Amino acid sequence: MRTRAILWLVTCGAVAVPAGTAYAEPKWPPAAEASIRPGAQLVTDGSQCTANFVFYDATSVYLGYSAHCATEEEDSSGPVNFAAPCGDRSLPLGTPVRIQGATKPGQLVYSSYEIMHRLGETDQMTCSSNDFALARVDPADAGRVNPTIPFWGGPTGLRQGSRRGARRSSATATRACDRASSSSSRARAS
Repeated sequence: MRTRAILWLVTCGAVAVPAGTAYAEPKWPPAAEASIRPGAQLVTDGSQCTANFVFYDATSVYLGYSAHCATEEEDSSGPVNFAAPCGDRSLPLGTPVRIQGATKPGQLVYSSYEIMHRLGETDQMTCSSNDFALARVDPADAGRVNPTIPFWGGPTGLRQGSRRGARRSSATATRACDRASSSSSRARAS
């Protein structure tokens, strides 16, 4: 039950909105003119991550990112431990967040690690599955944000010999890449 409550807090409690409440979408600048978008670098107390998505409510614009980027460098359990995140301590809410493309720092306003620590969560699977933080963009920079996710390309077709509907897995692709890499390494060594 406690795990469900934490998952609800992490999923739904970040920007709690009463049922039936709708907010007008902000006026976003064109993507080509926006200096803050998903993929922007966020630096919190020296740790850097990239923004994942843009969120908003009636008064603010937020950037989502990984909570492990907003943890104390060391606490009583030692350095940040990605294998056992329940021991990691979140930086205090209100900590400045430097946002690439912004003229003023944002502010850490939510951390799943902070919530789990406050609730005394100790299940490592629960902690490692909840790695989310929100940085509020300074109002002076809200007009620089566009929520469009950058496009970097991707698959453009099927590999020769693939049948339509055939199952593929990333492990197959990884093994193929490993074979290609090792054969090119052997070719260079010859």
